[in-house]
Amino acid sequence: MLIHDFYMIRLLGHGSSGTVHLVREKSSGRLYALKSMPKHDGQSVKRNDAEQSALLLFRDDDRVIRFYASFDDSANFYIATEYFPAGDLFSLIYTCDDFSRKDAKLYAAELLLAIEAVHERGVIHRDLKPENIMIAMDGHLVLADFGLAWRLEKGRDFPESRVGTPEYSAPEVLLEKPYGLEADLWSFGVILYEMLSRQLPFQVFLNAPRNDRRWIKLQTQRVVTSDPEFRSCNFSADAKDILQKLLAKQFRKRLVSIGKIKLHHFFSTLDWQIMLARSHRPPWRPYFVPCEAEHLPPPLPPFRPQDNIPSVTEDNPGRNISACATPCSNIGAGDEYSSPLIKVGWDQVGACEACLRLCQFGRNNPVIDGRSKRLKGWMRCFRNHG
Repeated sequence: MLIHDFYMIRLLGHGSSGTVHLVREKSSGRLYALKSMPKHDGQSVKRNDAEQSALLLFRDDDRVIRFYASFDDSANFYIATEYFPAGDLFSLIYTCDDFSRKDAKLYAAELLLAIEAVHERGVIHRDLKPENIMIAMDGHLVLADFGLAWRLEKGRDFPESRVGTPEYSAPEVLLEKPYGLEADLWSFGVILYEMLSRQLPFQVFLNAPRNDRRWIKLQTQRVVTSDPEFRSCNFSADAKDILQKLLAKQFRKRLVSIGKIKLHHFFSTLDWQIMLARSHRPPWRPYFVPCEAEHLPPPLPPFRPQDNIPSVTEDNPGRNISACATPCSNIGAGDEYSSPLIKVGWDQVGACEACLRLCQFGRNNPVIDGRSKRLKGWMRCFRNHG
């Protein structure tokens, strides 16, 4: 598999660990999320190896994003994973007007089980946030973006580096002290708070870039010294209690056991066996607004390489690093790229891909008819955060 085996469609998102694009494989027509990491970045090799190693561990777990293949060229590393048209948990929280306390509890339980599956293999995700939690087409949650994952192994020290997103990072991470699996459970507490209130418990408002030293210093001070406020009516007594224990400043007072979290009264109404088997119905499910009655893509027009994208030469065609036996199915590409991809205008993409732009959430509402509702779906297309 090489980079010129794909058509580039659009940018899905970008962050510190790479850029993700929606792409289509030329041979099969399938869509993938294609993550690229520039080789000139000294951390890219470590992140590429860490992400591949972690995804290979969980390729049989439906709670973790599916890994298909990886390869590189002279400029970038690439990882091809499954594509989620419905977007991420961030989009669901902030676009669904009646996202309820019950919804937050169910999704928190699903997220906790996903974290447990990752921790059982000795892996710390280290960048848990709603933007890295995807919504599958059956409505269940899937963990993504393992570029900062750390595997605890015998003879290997605990990490001490400050990585991830500061708003979701534990105090020991921000202070660059040794930490372990419990760092992900702090992030879990922050995400639960956000689902219940649509706010962050340790928000800093400063007109400065997120990598600015002043902003990072203020964010660290806020996390280390302040306590979360519970002003929203969605914070029940049980919710306040579990959040106070998950976000306790002193480690010895913090709730750092997944088993004890499951036994907390906040989750007393849930059957963990049903949640583990995923036999429950998610409160929100994605659906497509058909762009055409037959929902079939038209034949593709001829494609023209973008002028500023170099073509692959025979001297440096790229090489496969690894590939799974599973065939590719869903990839992502973007609007600006410095690699030998072919750029495709949105109006040149098939009708089925256009439907993906109209994907939205509903409560047991599989079909929407009417032109006005289609336009409403278009206007509510999800924001991409990286």
